[in-house]
Amino acid sequence: MAQQEVQNTSDHVKRGLKMKMIRGELIGFQSCLGYDYDPVAKVIHVNEREAEIIKSIFKRYLEGAGTTVIARELTQHKMKTKLGDTRWFDSTLLGIIKNEKYKGDLLMGKTFTVDPISKRRLENHGESDKFYISDHHEAIVSEEDWEKANAILKERSYSRRVESDGTRSRVSRKYPFSSLMECGFCHNTLGRKHWRNGPNYDIDIWQCLGYCKHGKVICPDAKGIPETALKGAFVDAYNKLVGDKTDLINDFITISETALDKSDVGSRIEANDKLIAENKRKQERLADLYVRGAIKEEAYQKQFNTLVQEENRLAKENENLGFHNEKETSTIESLKKFREAVANNGKKPIQEFSESIFETCIKKIIVGGFDDKGNKDPYLLTFVFKSGFKPIIEQNKAMKKGESPIAMLHNPEGTQPKFTTVTSLKHFWRHVTFVPEGKNERSKVISDFITVNIAMEK
Repeated sequence: MAQQEVQNTSDHVKRGLKMKMIRGELIGFQSCLGYDYDPVAKVIHVNEREAEIIKSIFKRYLEGAGTTVIARELTQHKMKTKLGDTRWFDSTLLGIIKNEKYKGDLLMGKTFTVDPISKRRLENHGESDKFYISDHHEAIVSEEDWEKANAILKERSYSRRVESDGTRSRVSRKYPFSSLMECGFCHNTLGRKHWRNGPNYDIDIWQCLGYCKHGKVICPDAKGIPETALKGAFVDAYNKLVGDKTDLINDFITISETALDKSDVGSRIEANDKLIAENKRKQERLADLYVRGAIKEEAYQKQFNTLVQEENRLAKENENLGFHNEKETSTIESLKKFREAVANNGKKPIQEFSESIFETCIKKIIVGGFDDKGNKDPYLLTFVFKSGFKPIIEQNKAMKKGESPIAMLHNPEGTQPKFTTVTSLKHFWRHVTFVPEGKNERSKVISDFITVNIAMEK
């Protein structure tokens, strides 16, 4: 009887809170950075000092800085959180960027109480009603900036997607080489860095992130390689592989476009949307039966939980389908640009780096490996072409026996490379290396060429 009384009281309170939320009243608001809460009037006002921090966070994020970088900057400048702490974390910044209050809107019902006995609260994924109110209070950032920041957040989240083969995939990249480069020694990703040393030395380089973040203890053999050298090496590799085989390239593009046209991702998303809408209607009908006393609470809770689980499954599947749909759209656009570039160039070798050609051809680039004598070569480049280029390799007369030995990559024990190296070439790039001599000495060596491998995805 006591438990039933608690349940009845909880139901009355929930109905009262629901009415308040419908009217737009703040429920349980404990204030957030940038706003102060008036408990008497139950409204929020902009805190000008804190609002400047919020504006700077959105400004830096829109400029391209990540949440980890922004958190480090705020910590270094001793900026205070709402609780007065000067330590900032990337999770805090993510919460700020996603908070709709900063554009003047209000979403209530983000969490719900599981039961009145345990009073355990969970994030609301449809188990309870939510209420969204536009233009509820004064905004700190414009709606346009808020939408742009959250679009960037969504775009960056795709870089964390893992494909079925364990590789990471990314739809939109800020630079052509982003997320496509791997260290041949420690197998970490390479990141882009800007080196500046006086007026005559100002270049962009790519270097192993294992070395950049943790030093030589992680990857002692990693070296930075200029972006211009990477672009030039790709031009040489493409010209050697493709040459004047324009007809084969057009066949590759046509086959790829046909495969994408047959994709059913769009129709599957549409079908799932209909199932989600029907699921919502079932939840509403079930709630109506429970309110009218047509079914008991135990039966209601069991059926409701089943519907919610199915809704979450469909939503998760739609999220994954949306990722692949965006990936396919990006691929179609790249193929279109690739076809145009090939048509404009004719059967002549390409003279300069083309982003559309590169993105269509290359699966990954591996930097570093071993030369034909087994010595470490930090500047060895391996361009792994996509499997669709296999017919071109089979007909490429330049790839025959008697060519120079092919440099090899380092593979961890027990692993097999996911590509086959088919030929190599020398690309002109004058650079300096230091060769160890004795225990503590090194000699400076100027080299004019780097080795470039052409490999094919298995």
